[in-house]
Amino acid sequence: MTLLFGRYIIEPYLKTSEYNYGYRLLALNQKNELVFESDGSGDGRTFYPDFYKLDNNSPILILVEISDEGGSWGNLIFSIKNDTIKKIGLINLAVFHSNGFETSLDDISEVMKIEQTGDSLRFEFNADTLAHDPLGINEIHIKAKDWYYLYDNKTLKLIKK
Repeated sequence: MTLLFGRYIIEPYLKTSEYNYGYRLLALNQKNELVFESDGSGDGRTFYPDFYKLDNNSPILILVEISDEGGSWGNLIFSIKNDTIKKIGLINLAVFHSNGFETSLDDISEVMKIEQTGDSLRFEFNADTLAHDPLGINEIHIKAKDWYYLYDNKTLKLIKK
């Protein structure tokens, strides 16, 4: 399987709908046939992938940070197992920093701890304050120690401890 990260540069893919445009993940099989295409990242200026493998039995996890000049918008999570790729969901968090004069919203993957139990994945965060819905209209700040994301092999949910 070959993974490609980038933008389409030819029509009709430049903007396939009002919301589905921008950077995306593509996967090609051995015959160079498209076998997976993620949704576009919209107006995000970056689409940075990090790859994780917890142990020999875990899927390969791809955490893709989406951001712009204002900061991180969160991380899209994908998994690869047995040459099958699927989107797990969006971790809609960024690390919030403030010194009283300036604030920043940084990539959550740098403070993330991932644990696997059976088919479930638990994402916890080693930070003080997180921004939920970073740079969004509903952005709120939460204590990292009080929250985690859980993927139960069907949905990815933010859960209060």
